[in-house]
Amino acid sequence: MIQRLLKTGAALAVLGLLTLPWKPLSAAQRPESADPLATTGTDDGQMQSDSAPISQASPDPFARAAMPTGPIHLEPPGTSSAAGPAFSEVYAHSYGAGLLPSNCCPGYCQFYVRGEYLAWWITGDHLPPLVTTSPSATPRGDAGVLGEPSTSVLFGNEIVNNDASSGARFVFGMCLSPIARLEGEWFGFGSQTASFDQTSSGNPILARPFFNLNTGEQDANLIAYPNEFEGTIHASATSQFMGAGIHASYLLSCYDTCDRSARIDFLYGFRYLGFYERLNVSSSTTSSDPLGPVPVGTMIDVSDFFGASSNFFGGNFGGMIERRIGRWDLSVIGWLAIGGTTQQIAVNGSTQITQPDESPRHFQGGLLALPTNIGKYNHSAFTAIPQLQLKVAYFLTPSLRWTFGYDLIYWSHIVRAADQVDLNVNPTQSGGQPLIGQPGPLFTLHKSNLFVNGISTGFEWRY
Repeated sequence: MIQRLLKTGAALAVLGLLTLPWKPLSAAQRPESADPLATTGTDDGQMQSDSAPISQASPDPFARAAMPTGPIHLEPPGTSSAAGPAFSEVYAHSYGAGLLPSNCCPGYCQFYVRGEYLAWWITGDHLPPLVTTSPSATPRGDAGVLGEPSTSVLFGNEIVNNDASSGARFVFGMCLSPIARLEGEWFGFGSQTASFDQTSSGNPILARPFFNLNTGEQDANLIAYPNEFEGTIHASATSQFMGAGIHASYLLSCYDTCDRSARIDFLYGFRYLGFYERLNVSSSTTSSDPLGPVPVGTMIDVSDFFGASSNFFGGNFGGMIERRIGRWDLSVIGWLAIGGTTQQIAVNGSTQITQPDESPRHFQGGLLALPTNIGKYNHSAFTAIPQLQLKVAYFLTPSLRWTFGYDLIYWSHIVRAADQVDLNVNPTQSGGQPLIGQPGPLFTLHKSNLFVNGISTGFEWRY
């Protein structure tokens, strides 16, 4: 519901920007103050330059001297034409007056820094069923097995880490010339984690489900079962998103009147995005059955790990339309980053068996991470990432403004940790034993898409 409201508000903001009048004020609408670029006559008929300091009668720090109306022509310094004043003249007028700088004219700022709080929603991760349970009277062969009427999933078989994530963004910028600016940014979020922990003395039953390739049926590895095993299990899925970039902006066109202005900029630069996920499942089981296959007190610790990272590096190109009315700014920025996404996946598992009065024995492979899929895998893919930014700003003082915005990013060709899990298992290779029969689990690269959107608010200081 919240995301629908944000998208509706963003659409209305764009519509409002596009429907604002993009034409100069009429002569009747302009203030009656004299044009500061005009020349004045003396008593002897000679013309002299209006170089005297401009008197500011209004105490309002946001008051602006009258500006030349009509399109501003980007001509060499010191020149002008019949079509309009030279760019350097408008710059000297706007900045030299010491008033609130025009968004359109240079002298907009020398340096600025912005800090923002982010509340963004990131596409969640769909987990396979990882932990199951059954009523205590369930037969051992049916306990925790998927497809059995009495089995329920305790963790997994759901989408996790899709709530709003809190983060921060910092932007630093400076003017390189009257029509060019350089800007760098970094943003990041804290880790989002979904986890499950439970300990049982046998009741409730705890199990880890899988499909047994040897029997061709659903099966389960028991962690806790009445009168046979007691144990504990921990499972967690963690994700984190961040990005950075540096770009330059070049003024293509601008328009300025006394109380409003508009500008169009071309943007180009470099973009980095990073998305990281980890999936851990670990269990510890202790035998409590005197008639069981292992001595009472034998501990079996099993661990599976799946890690996935996606990193994008590429060029970033876009455009900005900015509109100012009084103290309010409204801007729309569209980006398209073109480059490559490197995908890295790590799969690892281990088993430790400790019998009473014996040293622990270590083996490669757990339950879902076994020698048939353990390893590190690297891939890359060409990627185009569109991004939309909407921002509203209000000048609290000539140097400080409050901002509120909306961001949307779509990133294809990423990899997610849970997507790399294969529940088809040949258990003969567990505990360091040789593989007998069909290999499994296997590694197969699965790609996904990431949709990110959310709001931001903060303050920007200009010097």
